[in-house]
Amino acid sequence: MNFDNQEQNFEVSFFNLRTTIKELERELSKILDLSIKHCTTIGSKLRLLEVFEGVHERDVIQTHLSSEYVWLMNEMLKEFSNVKQLANSTEEVQSVMPNIVNKCFWYHGLEQRIRVPMEKFSHLYPNLLQGDLGYNLRETYKNTLDMIEKSKNETFKKWELSITESLTDKLQQTVLKNSSLDELLAKRPSSIEVNFDFELEKFLKEIHYLEMPPFNLDLTDVLKDKF
Repeated sequence: MNFDNQEQNFEVSFFNLRTTIKELERELSKILDLSIKHCTTIGSKLRLLEVFEGVHERDVIQTHLSSEYVWLMNEMLKEFSNVKQLANSTEEVQSVMPNIVNKCFWYHGLEQRIRVPMEKFSHLYPNLLQGDLGYNLRETYKNTLDMIEKSKNETFKKWELSITESLTDKLQQTVLKNSSLDELLAKRPSSIEVNFDFELEKFLKEIHYLEMPPFNLDLTDVLKDKF
């Protein structure tokens, strides 16, 4: 058996394999580069990179996509800054839900708006978060989350303080009432109507929504002294 020929054949085959792999990587990098340029948002670019997770880590592909990584990080920085401004905004957001619930949904949406892309990017490219731009991105993300949490807590605290002792009386009111005090004083038959309190209904709706997902707030301590 000629081992020299076998060794030579193996080296040739291995060289051909590596050459083929390199060529395929170059072709794939061109496809990825072209595809990602058609994606115009942070979410769409990250979604595309997720599809090719594991493959895009190859050196040839990393080189082709290096400018896209920088674009992603800069755009995420802009997005975090925009969200921070929105969290500080005092404008009322229109909604059919009670005011406190509406604001909580607003802050939850802002949080998800930055948390989802940051978690995806951190999973795909943890090494890119170690440089100067990555450090800036991590700090801006953390500060923005802290700002949202602070605004949310302040809003909830105001709502908690707005719960007055009069609500205890509202819950103890009768279900039905006379529709006309004048008729009652005149000893004439009076009609009966439901003793409906819109303020109490609004408050009960707020409690209902706040105890449901995505908030799942435990309001026991807040309400135990009110009822």
